[in-house]
Amino acid sequence: MVTRTFALLCALASLAQAIGQQPVWFADFGNAGWGNSFMLSGDGQSGLYGFGAFRGYSFVFGTDTVEPHGQEDVVLLKLDTSGHVLWARGAGGSCQYDNERRKSVAVAPSGERVVITGNHNCGVIWFDDISVDGSGTTDPHDAFIAAYDSAGTVLWAHSAEGFDVEPGEVLLDEEQNTFWFGGVITMPAVFNGDVPIVVQPGGYVAKYAATGELLYAERWLTNGIIIDADPVGTNAWAVCGSGRTGAALNDVPLGLGSTYRDGWLAVVDTAGAAVWSASIRSDTNAYAWKCASGPDGDVVVYGGFQHMVIFNNDTVHGTSYNRDEFMASYSSSGAVNWARSLSGTGYSTVFDLERAPNGDIYILGEFENELVLPGVAPLTAGTALDMFVARFDPATGLCRSAYHYGKVGSFYGQSYGSLWPTANGLYVADCYDSTFTMGTHVLEPSGPVATDIFIAKFDSLSGFTGIQTMPLQEGGLHIYANPNKGTCTIDLPPQLRLSDGLMLSIFDQTGHLVQRMPLRYTSEGVAIDIRAQAKGIYHVELGDGQQRYTGRIVFE
Repeated sequence: MVTRTFALLCALASLAQAIGQQPVWFADFGNAGWGNSFMLSGDGQSGLYGFGAFRGYSFVFGTDTVEPHGQEDVVLLKLDTSGHVLWARGAGGSCQYDNERRKSVAVAPSGERVVITGNHNCGVIWFDDISVDGSGTTDPHDAFIAAYDSAGTVLWAHSAEGFDVEPGEVLLDEEQNTFWFGGVITMPAVFNGDVPIVVQPGGYVAKYAATGELLYAERWLTNGIIIDADPVGTNAWAVCGSGRTGAALNDVPLGLGSTYRDGWLAVVDTAGAAVWSASIRSDTNAYAWKCASGPDGDVVVYGGFQHMVIFNNDTVHGTSYNRDEFMASYSSSGAVNWARSLSGTGYSTVFDLERAPNGDIYILGEFENELVLPGVAPLTAGTALDMFVARFDPATGLCRSAYHYGKVGSFYGQSYGSLWPTANGLYVADCYDSTFTMGTHVLEPSGPVATDIFIAKFDSLSGFTGIQTMPLQEGGLHIYANPNKGTCTIDLPPQLRLSDGLMLSIFDQTGHLVQRMPLRYTSEGVAIDIRAQAKGIYHVELGDGQQRYTGRIVFE
């Protein structure tokens, strides 16, 4: 490639990390014992709910003190949008090996009700003055579900008793009916109500009326479990999970058959009939952990795999036979839009995936050493274990901004942070057990063996910040512009592998897509017409999912 001379300011740039971003507010809670990060939810208007766990000692949340029932209890917290605690409610049992674990929290569209689910192992656990029964096993094999009003009064609570009941997501409709998704692993489970219902092993859905009456509990999935669910409009749900050979969703085969297990994703109507379904297969092992729908009916799914994972005709390869992670997007009709790999040089995992009202994709997780997200320079951990939050473009699956902080929790899934994006800001929650830094906040835990919990709010995640100007170098993605004509020509680096999937995307300074088109390469380069965008800075990305080149152009 021949280096040229320009009158325009042209340079290559990388997508910067929003490392210096400050939270709008920050709230932390601790005792001399251990706290497990909150799962977050809300209605976007009246406030924010956090559902977590703690052990060992009483926990103070604002003006409320939650006393432990036993060894490990759960706690439901409500805050206003400024971070002030409105109320806190604990729940748990008092058996010898008491152990309650939080799983999911959901708020009714009206904001008048919040429902929580989790696991327990005592013969009886209490939600204020309402008790639910359990099998009294050593490990938390039973599951619970409980509903509270917006003032913190418990309305009803029930349990599902069995060996390895895996509670999944919970959703509420406009009439405040509650739908509980999950899995019964090895033996039948009994869903307690006025008339108990026995559910055979597989993926289940249980429906409760606003009064708490158990209306039905049914097995929808054979040879697998339902792990997550999310509303698609008002009359359908996106559901995902894992399964083995022969798995069927209400008698519709999912086409699974890996060595160990496969993932799957489906959109179903509220009666359980599949609108569409997709297998997420691997030659070794794969599963789908989180799914979230967008305003246009598209669905994004996150999960893990070993070696390789197949999405229809799109294959993502891992870095080794160890666990890697993926994120993929499906259209409203079930076609694959894109699939991306999330990987690192050490341990990494994602705890939560959510969609903002505008459709942006947010994930939250933790990593050590270095983390590689598509569309952004690798993140380098500043501590032994950093938490990260990242925002992705739903059209391309490329990262638009990323923020990391630490040190958080303990290694290998002990923190289980979460996030909640709204039109008015982004809320994140996690925990820390040593010196913790987020922006200007530098904190120490409440005791030498304590793990404290925090919730923070950001206005948003910044997009293209701190653009670095680098000299044009031989073999890079070079951008030449003529502002008088409003066009630009791009010469491609010689190491680029030409493929049918190469796409060229142009973004403005806020990260919004301006144009996207397939690569059309001639001996004279690539001409892109951006006359309608006038002067300003534009960011360019060229890639096919396996290779990526980034640059910028400045029209003056």
